[in-house]
Amino acid sequence: MSKISCNTIQDILPLYVDEAVSEDTRKLVADHLSQCSSCRKSYKVMADALVMPIDNSVSTLKRFKRAWKWKQIAISAISVMLTLILSVTGYLVYQNVGAVHDFFSPYTLVFLNGTDTSGQWQQLNVGETGCLVFDSLFYEKEVILDGSSSGPVTLQIRDLEGNVVLADLTLQPGRAASLETLRRNTPYLVEFKTSADSICIRFV
Repeated sequence: MSKISCNTIQDILPLYVDEAVSEDTRKLVADHLSQCSSCRKSYKVMADALVMPIDNSVSTLKRFKRAWKWKQIAISAISVMLTLILSVTGYLVYQNVGAVHDFFSPYTLVFLNGTDTSGQWQQLNVGETGCLVFDSLFYEKEVILDGSSSGPVTLQIRDLEGNVVLADLTLQPGRAASLETLRRNTPYLVEFKTSADSICIRFV
């Protein structure tokens, strides 16, 4: 039989290390290794690199899974903590910084004394222009009669052309009503009548 070249043995060695060759091929490679120091060195390197105890492989995999699980738990805990910190910080800023609070919770307050109208409609001056305008997306479009008011009040809302868009809306102290039908960024005239001595109305 002709001598097998080292190049051929080098090609076969990975299969030989994995014991994936036939019996005849195994004998040929073993004979060659017994005579060739260079190929024996290559075989030793491959055998040391590829042949690992099964128990060690399983143990390594378990350690990796355990480490990955704790890493995921740590990431989740940090995310929850950051969310909590941001939420608390945002709430404190919202509560304590006036400009921020007013931006996200806008309102217009009207407080009147000696308000008995004797059953007649009177115009309610709302804000700087005297008109009610929901000019922010953060308005809830509600009207609230504060609990400190001394009696009920009835409201009537007109557009600037004089058309009544909301009629005879009566509020008791401490109660609220929706103004959802009013359009945003549109001025409205508000009229009221009451027999109360003082009223406090909040448009939010």
